This record gives sequence, C-alpha cells and structure tokens, in this order.
Amino acid sequence: MRRHQALLLVVLFAFLLPALRAHKGYYGVVYRGEMKDPWGRVETVAIKTLKAAGQIEDHLREINIMKRLDHKNVVKLCGLCEGDGEELYMIMEYLKEGSLKAYILRCTDRITDRHLLKFALDIAEGMDYLEQKRIIHRDLAARNVLVADENTVKITDFGLAQQPNKGNYYIRQTVRALPLGWYALECIENEQYSHKSDVWSFGVTCWEMFTRGAEPDLPEKSDELIQALKLGRDLQAPMHSTPN
Repeated sequence: MRRHQALLLVVLFAFLLPALRAHKGYYGVVYRGEMKDPWGRVETVAIKTLKAAGQIEDHLREINIMKRLDHKNVVKLCGLCEGDGEELYMIMEYLKEGSLKAYILRCTDRITDRHLLKFALDIAEGMDYLEQKRIIHRDLAARNVLVADENTVKITDFGLAQQPNKGNYYIRQTVRALPLGWYALECIENEQYSHKSDVWSFGVTCWEMFTRGAEPDLPEKSDELIQALKLGRDLQAPMHSTPN
C-alpha cells in the first residue's frame, strides 16, 4: 500500500472481511463488506474493485478525484487497499438503501413527489459542489446516485469523471461504450463534455425519478440519436406533469 499512500487523505489500517456484491459501476464492481480496525471495531463499507486489467490509470484518476471531495451529497472515500497482487480496492461509505434507481422501483408506492423534489435538490447541490471543484461527472444517472435514507441521496461512481481544460470542457480521449441516453448533443456529436452537459444529464436523471424509474426512450445508435436530438425529440413527459 505504501506506493499509493500519497493519493489519500485517509490511510486505511484495517482488515476487510468477506463481502457481497452490491453494485456494478463503469470501471468496477462494488461489494458490501465489513472493515475491522486494529481495536476490533467493525463498520460496514462499500468496496470497489478494478473491473478489468489494464485500467489502473483510470482507477487512480477516480481515486485522485474522490480524495478531494467532502460534501453531504457526495459519497465519501474512506481509504485504499492493495490486494495480494496489483489489485486496488477503494473503500467507501456504505449506503444501505442502494441506488436511487433501485430504490424508486422498489418503493414506488410510498415515494411522493415531495421526496423526489428533495432528492433532486440533493443531487443539484452535489453537482454544484463538483462544478466548484472543476469536476465533470460524465455519468450522472439514477443508477449512480445512492440513497442514504428517505431524505438524503449522494452522488457516486466517478469512473468517467474528468477535469475540464482552460476552455471549461473535456474532449473524449478514448473509445468506449457510454451512456448516450443521458448525454447532451455536443457530447455525442463532438465528444465534448462540460458542466453544462452534466446539467443535461441532471435533467434526464430527474425525468427518471418522476417517471418512477423509466429508461430514456431514445435511439441507441449515436447517429440516430444525434438526428433525433437535432429534430427536437423530447422524452415523454412524466404522468401528471404540467404541460410545457
């Protein structure tokens, strides 16, 4: 672990107990586990593992971004561990209710619009904080927001996050599968991302919430989606929403 200590605000001295899979992000699989400190105290944590070999630089970039963050609506990084080989494990706070997407689908009958408005406010405050830190998330969606309780949600999964250049945008450098249904036109057509394109993703995330977990009904192929967006195609308004 010594090689990576400089990356962290907190160095983890603990034993990780057997874990259960809880979530799958873009770059890694997240497990629910327990962290035992040298005094025997046990805490439930989320453990993110590297999903595939050859992505270590991306993983370290995510760690470097998360170590700078401290906000009530952003999931906290607790520490970093090395496996027996070159594996890295990110230790994060665990939110037992899981993703906002799963929570809405599971609790549809008892979630009110007031709850959803509070969740939207939490996400907006978290995203505003990320903009202040000059971080473009690039993967905001209900699946990447975790529920702490019925009044609080937190943004997670910084596997695609980047910092903008002096022009306040980021140009995609690598070819990979991306969540196009949550992306603004300039992201798909010009591969250009900014805090403004994160606002577009926030809008789609709010649409997910108020449709009670629906998937964006948009073309999956990039050229067809570009054409649809240029023609002004919108997501279908959630039931009971106010026209326009």
